[in-house]
Amino acid sequence: MLVFTCFACEDSLLERPKAITVENFYNTPSEAETGIAAIYLPLRSAFGAVYLATHEASTDYFVARDVMLQLSDFEGIEGPNRVALEDIWHSFYLSVRNANLVIKHVANGNELTDVQKAGFTAEARALRALNYFHLVQNWAGVPLRTDQNMDVIELSKSTAGEIYDFILADLQFAENLLPDNVSRAGRLSKWGAKTILSHVYLVLGRYADAATKAAEVIEAGKYSLVAVSAADDFEQVFGAGTVNSNEEIFYLKYNRESPWGFPRYLTGNNFSYLGLPGYYMISGRYEMKFYREWNNADLRKKYGVYDDQNVDGAFEYDDSREDLPNQISSRKFRDRTQQAARNDYPLYRYADLLLLYAEASCEQAGAPTPAGVDKLNMVRRRAYGYSITQPSPVDVNIADYDKASFIRLVFRERGYETHSEGKRWLDLKRASVGKEIIREATGKTIADRHLLWPLPVMELNFNKAIHPVNDQNPGY
Repeated sequence: MLVFTCFACEDSLLERPKAITVENFYNTPSEAETGIAAIYLPLRSAFGAVYLATHEASTDYFVARDVMLQLSDFEGIEGPNRVALEDIWHSFYLSVRNANLVIKHVANGNELTDVQKAGFTAEARALRALNYFHLVQNWAGVPLRTDQNMDVIELSKSTAGEIYDFILADLQFAENLLPDNVSRAGRLSKWGAKTILSHVYLVLGRYADAATKAAEVIEAGKYSLVAVSAADDFEQVFGAGTVNSNEEIFYLKYNRESPWGFPRYLTGNNFSYLGLPGYYMISGRYEMKFYREWNNADLRKKYGVYDDQNVDGAFEYDDSREDLPNQISSRKFRDRTQQAARNDYPLYRYADLLLLYAEASCEQAGAPTPAGVDKLNMVRRRAYGYSITQPSPVDVNIADYDKASFIRLVFRERGYETHSEGKRWLDLKRASVGKEIIREATGKTIADRHLLWPLPVMELNFNKAIHPVNDQNPGY
């Protein structure tokens, strides 16, 4: 027996379990939809809390506490943190398994048209690729479980290169078979698949391909930055009450019945955000280089990291208040109506894509490009409350930058833009400037073993084709 979830109404993904057998399923559109929904559920679980908090603990703007403090030392992952990663591994592979079921069986659906079969297969393959993209970035080589070897229990690791080839094949298959517009918020469109593909190319250093694919999405005109004139306007991008926006390329959907756990790692289980109850797991420090260099006029800073209890939301630390620690709480994903946040996770939004293009185009050309600088300036203008399409006082001038300095600028801007989104660590570790940025910010050196996570003990116990010593990641 298998447990799947159905898509629900009101443009969100809700959980409605059904018990079914594979032999009698995937025949009708509604059954195929239920199979697709079963791919999203463990994916949302994977991004629910620990995965993102583990990444954020290894950045230049957060320091973890308690058992997670180890992650902020950049020396590897052991003890409870290592155990916690097993659930993430399991969630990604459960999502992969459910994608494989759709891919394998929907082709035989006796009440599905060829167009429907292609669409469901494309969505399943793109989501499978997304799961493997996160597996390979964190663990490198992993077992490659597909619709062709689903019954094989003992499966050796494939190399990282083989995993990336598989990811590219899935996304290239899916990008033009998925719909322009999704039927429900939270589904993956062709533009979402192209955006993931662009990101994969960037990680692989295929900068021309990354820039080309990002440009396809930009030039389609489907997305735009939400206009901002005051800090609270960012509620339209990140707020708990926002269902979708023009900026949303692919968000993971949460709601009151199925809330998002990650904000508790940022803010704790209280509504004060900064005060006697303290923080939950990760927080910033006022003296950190990241915050000292972040302009106070930047509305992203005002919206996302200031203390609610300070007068007028002033960012500066108030040393007259002895009850306040010298820490910064993120309030980017606050939900004032309940402690378990309803906010959606912005896995890919238009600002991500613009900065991705800026980086890839510069790498491709060996110098900043006018188009790349324009995309970065669009993000900066919005951040300071200016018109996105008109020149502004915060625009950067292409003549002031060479390749190296512009890439550093993109990374700085992306750090401000994606603060608290669980994206910074993967950016830093893939980049040649990553170790340098961490060293400048924290005085610490990233150990090589910290760049990869240890293969889970449960996988080593279950899968005898992986040797617990010879196949384990270096340093573990």
